[in-house]
Amino acid sequence: MAKFIRDHELDIYSGMIERFARKNSKRVIGEAIYKGAEVVADAIKEGIQDLPTEGGNGITQTQKRDLINSFGIASLREEKDYLNVKLGFDGYGSKPTKNYPKGLPNQLLARSIESGTSFRKKNPFIRKAVTKTAKKSIQVMQEVLEEETKKYLG
Repeated sequence: MAKFIRDHELDIYSGMIERFARKNSKRVIGEAIYKGAEVVADAIKEGIQDLPTEGGNGITQTQKRDLINSFGIASLREEKDYLNVKLGFDGYGSKPTKNYPKGLPNQLLARSIESGTSFRKKNPFIRKAVTKTAKKSIQVMQEVLEEETKKYLG
């Protein structure tokens, strides 16, 4: 009799897990992905704050502000069997120039800082932030998944 009860309870528990996965998996996974992305995004914004200003390899305070304001996390997208978010820069700088009447594209500025140019020494602030926060981001995502699963399975 005891063995039947254990098997029966296991069936009930596995059924609960299946229902949870069917109903909530995209929402919960998406939430976990966003929380993990926020960790990386915050580190990248800190990296932007730490960039040198003016001088030979620096950027202006205006460019730094433009980078911070244009940086963000894109909407969750489903591609094949994967859920993804992208971190990146959008729009144009606030100061128009002759070559860039709308302003310097923020993606171009970030890339020139990250990889360097003929007139700017490279300063890989994005790569450093991603490397520094990879483990913490994964940990945060795992915590969100565990927390949401515990809420449902109780």
